[in-house]
Amino acid sequence: MQKMFSDEIELVPKAAHGSESVEAIGQNEIYDKGSLTWTLCMSALAGSWILGTVCIVLGAIIKAPKHGTTSVGHYYYRYTPNHDWPIFYSSPFEAELLPLLLNFIMTVLLDGLGLIHATSLRWALNERLTFNANLRLFTSSRSHVALSWPANILFAGLLILCYTSTSLLFANQPSQAFCDLHPGLGSAKYLGCGDDVHISTPALCTLGAGMLGQAALATWQYVSVRVPTWSSNPLDTAWAIVVNGSRSMVPGRCMMNVHDANLPANPQLTIPRQRSIWTAHGEAKWIMRYVWLVLGLSILFFISVEAVMAANIARVDGTGCNNCGTYPGLNWNILPDTNGISTSAAIIKEQSTAAHAGLFIVLFLITGVVTMALHCTELITVLTRDEVTWRHCTSKTPYTARQNAVVRAATSWPAVTLFLLKVVLHWLSGNAVRYAYNWGIFLRVPQILYLCIGMALLAAFATFLCFKGPSGPQPATFGHVQTLVNVVDEWSLLMFWGDKGVIDSNGEVRHAGTAGLPLEPIVMGAIYAG
Repeated sequence: MQKMFSDEIELVPKAAHGSESVEAIGQNEIYDKGSLTWTLCMSALAGSWILGTVCIVLGAIIKAPKHGTTSVGHYYYRYTPNHDWPIFYSSPFEAELLPLLLNFIMTVLLDGLGLIHATSLRWALNERLTFNANLRLFTSSRSHVALSWPANILFAGLLILCYTSTSLLFANQPSQAFCDLHPGLGSAKYLGCGDDVHISTPALCTLGAGMLGQAALATWQYVSVRVPTWSSNPLDTAWAIVVNGSRSMVPGRCMMNVHDANLPANPQLTIPRQRSIWTAHGEAKWIMRYVWLVLGLSILFFISVEAVMAANIARVDGTGCNNCGTYPGLNWNILPDTNGISTSAAIIKEQSTAAHAGLFIVLFLITGVVTMALHCTELITVLTRDEVTWRHCTSKTPYTARQNAVVRAATSWPAVTLFLLKVVLHWLSGNAVRYAYNWGIFLRVPQILYLCIGMALLAAFATFLCFKGPSGPQPATFGHVQTLVNVVDEWSLLMFWGDKGVIDSNGEVRHAGTAGLPLEPIVMGAIYAG
């Protein structure tokens, strides 16, 4: 097992076009090694190994009790159940919230494994490390097999597998209200209606396999890469790189932002607002296109299913029918089958082995599209958080590199919003396409609509962050490593950025930089260099 931290690092040779020594490096201080972040990552890794093992074992050994002619609500099983899955009873409200709770737990663990992946990748990229944050599933390392393209594809597949299995783990039956209010059901009601919830042992096994696979990959990545700091703070990343002599400040760029990264050093006039992520990061444009494409596809999905339901209902005078497999309902609550009113549902395929396998494939594809949209939005969110961290250096109480990692994430509204969207969107996608025990596949029109609304919120959230330019003269970096190295001339755990006075004999050119004590505010309209 590798050391918790390593001071050995290989990145980029010092800039050939000039360098300048950086003050206050190592003056009884050092960048944050991210010990709390490391502890959280290792906790998520251990939890994933344990949960994956438990799921595999339970999925292999637990079975349902023998079925006789058992009462379920007002109805009886007159047909042999199609699976020997274990059963428990709960209210419709509790049954619908169970997947939401499970998605919350899964997101905590999977985000922890993702942080191991992201941190290992950051320090494995070597000379290709440009930003502190990377689109990790679409970025590979040439020197580490654990972070290569095949490994990333496998990691993505296992991530989608975990969320797909979570959506299929609890197989509810149609509610009592569904069977009571639909005269077109006929004898189908004897397939079972009521408040019982079945645990799908195949989904339990695939969930365990997905968790163990991701845990194994994360462990491999952890032992493959030497990590100087586990802190996700862009200032710690840049400081670690400078301390190890891999990059150095390029003089004359103290007021040049990430958008000027490819331009030669020149004196700059202060500007009241910086440009946005849209023009700062090369992947921002296709991320926006993809997120809005997913929203369009979800709306098309809703319109298609609603059109099929409307056409079938018109043929049977709104009563529902066995032949067309369409059952109308009045309940448009976000929690289906609650409040004693049947939800709208279309049974597109009756129970069979092929239908269950087909549902897994369809839900895997839907979950994959949603998961990738969330993953892409995560990059925009982290870039925003990295910029906020840098801009805290102008406040009276600036950001300290040793701030609690949990507090940093919990106090970032974009990070909290994205986490909640991950939980809710995966839950909604599982509710929209659901396996009803002993019946078949249900397409729930209201839940598809809520999935569309959730995707619209995700698209609006990502667009807002992507196009919002930071205010103030402080050069925007968005975690761009070389830009941070250029604008920070004194490194310390408590860092202030501001005006450092005139640097030419005519008094026309000023210098901006950092210090361990508060500095004067920037002079708007002045020229800055150095």
